Amino acid sequence: MGTNLHEVIGQAVAELDEIEAVREIAIKNARTIIKLSRKIIHMSHLGSDVKEEFKKLREEMLTVRGLCEKIDANKILPVLEDAYQEFGEVCIFLSVLRGEPLPSHKDLGITPGAYLLACGDVIGELRRYCLNCLKKGDVEKGTKILEMMEEIYSEIEVLDYPAALVPVKHKIDVARSIIDKTRSDVAYAVMTRRG
Repeated sequence: MGTNLHEVIGQAVAELDEIEAVREIAIKNARTIIKLSRKIIHMSHLGSDVKEEFKKLREEMLTVRGLCEKIDANKILPVLEDAYQEFGEVCIFLSVLRGEPLPSHKDLGITPGAYLLACGDVIGELRRYCLNCLKKGDVEKGTKILEMMEEIYSEIEVLDYPAALVPVKHKIDVARSIIDKTRSDVAYAVMTRRG
């Protein structure tokens, strides 16, 4: 019986080395995506132009998608989930601010789980934006942002998945509390303006 042990083990090692190399690049890209996403949201709250940063963010996402095509994406997806979630959040946030239709997870090239978690997280950022509107005396815009928050919440509150599949339950609970507080803030601002 001839032995080809060295050859077959060598093939397995070569494949794992490639996966590990791609995974390391994906981790680096994921960190960049998370940082850029947070920077864009922060800049948006300040009213700054985010075109350049968003262009860089899209380039990073294209790189990550290219990596996923190189090897079995399931091998690196867990590394990318947080980045996908942050990317989804910033895209949903910017769409709301611009009054554009919300992109789908397929439009964004992210997993459905990351997208649903992003929907839960974006409610917190929208509250922040709403409060900034109220501070500036723009009650009408603040009210519109609240309405969008409520619309997103009404879509996600009915989700019931096991946490192992998508841990969205906690996000829904947090979103409910955020919306209740925001309703009170908007109602107070409306009453103050009338009074």
